[in-house]
Amino acid sequence: MRPTVDIFGRQIATYGLLFVAGLYLALALFVFFAPRRGINRARAFLVAVLGIIGGLIGARLLFVISHAGLLAEAVSVGEWTLVLRLFFEGGLVFFGGLIGGLLTALLAAAKLKLPRIDLADVAAPAVSLGQAIGRVGCHFAGCCYGVESDTCGIVFPEGGLAPHGVSLFPTQLTESFFMLLLAGVLVLVMLRGKRGLAASLYLIAYGVFRFIIEFFRGDQIRGFLGPLSTSQWIALGAFAFGIWLFIRNKKRAACRTDE
Repeated sequence: MRPTVDIFGRQIATYGLLFVAGLYLALALFVFFAPRRGINRARAFLVAVLGIIGGLIGARLLFVISHAGLLAEAVSVGEWTLVLRLFFEGGLVFFGGLIGGLLTALLAAAKLKLPRIDLADVAAPAVSLGQAIGRVGCHFAGCCYGVESDTCGIVFPEGGLAPHGVSLFPTQLTESFFMLLLAGVLVLVMLRGKRGLAASLYLIAYGVFRFIIEFFRGDQIRGFLGPLSTSQWIALGAFAFGIWLFIRNKKRAACRTDE
């Protein structure tokens, strides 16, 4: 684990560096493949930038929502500094970013009269690649750490967010590897598969994976609703939406064939 790196004599947070790298590479992949679905690169770039802005807002909002109890307590006692810190210095929750980015991109696509399902297909491998890189940043920062594990674990040093001196399951690196693998599969599906298949496969695959990996997470900061974490409930929703999208596109393809 290395929370910071030295670049030209300045200490830069490794998480931030990899987070930005993930965004740029995801953006590059999205713009590069957009013409394969008949989408102008300039318009694809605009949609992607707006999606990133919406995603960042959504990621922060879900972080605040997941800390609703702390927010309510801070408001009740007039701790406005803490309230502002939650909104402007808090963490980022991926699912919030996915929802915020998706909604913003869909609105932009509708305004620009772009095919939304094709945009979603191209975005699927790009988002997966960005996640793969971002989770490596989580590993270096020590956030999103796993439960204690003597058989398969990583010991984090002092100075990060993860408990130090304890063998923890590498949830961050596990997700990074899975998302990198999924990104490669989705590129092939996006290039050769039917319309809507890449987008639905991403939602189904990541929904299942995230639901499972959450059981191996050791941090409690992400919040819980009953027996499941907030992310697990959203993962179930992503999975269900992916199944619905797959069935919907399959029916539409069948109707076009019958015509």
